[in-house]
Amino acid sequence: MSRIAVVGCEASGKTVFMAALTDHYRRADVAGCALVPENATANKFSAYLHRSMRQLRQWPSATNPDETHRMAWTLRRGGETLAEIEMLEFGGETYRAAFREDSVPESRRKAVNELLDYLKGADFIVTLVSLAHVFEDPASVDADGFARSVEAEWATRNLIKFIAKELPPNVKMVIGLTQADRFADRLAAVGGPAEALAEYWPGVRAAAPEVPVLAVASVSATDSAGLPVEGYSTDGILPVMREFSRHAFGDPMALEVGARSRNKPVQDGEKPVARHGSGMVRNLLLVAFALAAVCAVHRSFDKRAERELEKTDTVVSTNAPAVEAEAAKLDFEKDMAGLMSALDAEDVEKARRLLEKIEASGRTTPDDKKKVSAARKSCSILERAFDGEAAAQAELAEAYYGGMALIKKNIPRAHLWFTIAANSGYAKAQLALAVMYEEGQGVRADAAEARSWYRKAAEGGEADAMYRVGVDSYSTNATAQEKAEANRWFRRAKKAGSRIPNLDDWIKITDAAGENGGN
Repeated sequence: MSRIAVVGCEASGKTVFMAALTDHYRRADVAGCALVPENATANKFSAYLHRSMRQLRQWPSATNPDETHRMAWTLRRGGETLAEIEMLEFGGETYRAAFREDSVPESRRKAVNELLDYLKGADFIVTLVSLAHVFEDPASVDADGFARSVEAEWATRNLIKFIAKELPPNVKMVIGLTQADRFADRLAAVGGPAEALAEYWPGVRAAAPEVPVLAVASVSATDSAGLPVEGYSTDGILPVMREFSRHAFGDPMALEVGARSRNKPVQDGEKPVARHGSGMVRNLLLVAFALAAVCAVHRSFDKRAERELEKTDTVVSTNAPAVEAEAAKLDFEKDMAGLMSALDAEDVEKARRLLEKIEASGRTTPDDKKKVSAARKSCSILERAFDGEAAAQAELAEAYYGGMALIKKNIPRAHLWFTIAANSGYAKAQLALAVMYEEGQGVRADAAEARSWYRKAAEGGEADAMYRVGVDSYSTNATAQEKAEANRWFRRAKKAGSRIPNLDDWIKITDAAGENGGN
């Protein structure tokens, strides 16, 4: 059973993230999943944060640097426990003390040891980093603020090293860049969360080049005072939960199949409140008076003014098509960028909506037609993959493996989708997965796992896999029976159409054993 750990320094958003997680799965209405508190601390935390953020619209208070509070939940669907989620509430100083490579103050040693034990007990670690720290301009903060940002970067880098050195290889890590709603424009300008980390915190990205970097918006929007807006959405945590779902269940949508957003502007049991009714009436009256004034002035225009207006209208109408065309082009490019972002997040619903908008745009230039065609193909692959079509899952994996027009190269994701397709019995995916295990692409090299997948692919009819099983069956010290088996696989590979150049040589080498039937 998987266990999730959430870590980050102060202001990283870890408490708000956990609050959003408990709020999102507060009731079993997302694919039937619910997050159930398993100790009193977790129960109090969930209730307190729900009240504080949803009803009072306030942020949670900071944790005392020398205190730790361990909380436990189980993620359940019906009577089935899907995962254990633990959160160690700790002060940001504890995180820094644990990973800044100098001596740990005696007053924080206990808290630091609890943090390290917490990490060692997890197999899925969510490391949160505030985009405010990532994008911070050294010239805009004081010396202490700059020092905290530098230390946060260093501590995050050392955490990655700790995970790689001290934890088992099956531990999965993701980096979540929080406050993505606030920094959406900055993220878009640099190309996305992974690109932002590589540009602004290159040491962290270099330490974890294959780790997924996700944009996280635990609260969808804040008001002018920087507080949660009424009826905010928690869907911004879903990229993290999809990665967890891939890790735990081999299916990125396992926790949201048929899901809908459970966040409503008005909470269950509450009545809508008209907070600004009188202001609305006042504004409508002002608009009415303004319109009346405009009409009076307009009626006072003389004929000469009307003729001048007609000339102006003619100029405007002449330029209007060009202006509209430019606006339509900008909308098209914006929708294409949004589609690429949706594809990168594997958000099927958003990708489908944007594709429909792009197709309806009626772009006619050859370049735009190519883009529309690429968008249609990419969305089709993604949608069919999530529908469970093994061939599409393998096709999506191939797109991640080599990169496609709108799908970025991502070797770890290629490995994931090849695994999903291979587990469905798709032989081509099984062969690709065997190669990845053999060469250590997107996963640690594992010769035994590679041989296992080669055999499955061979039994599924893949000619090149049959050849490889034959090679694995033969060695200079092989018995006659093993050589005979190699011969049978080589001949099956040839019959299946393998074009391996030295296949005929292998058949000749093993023919004698094959004719003897292994005796």
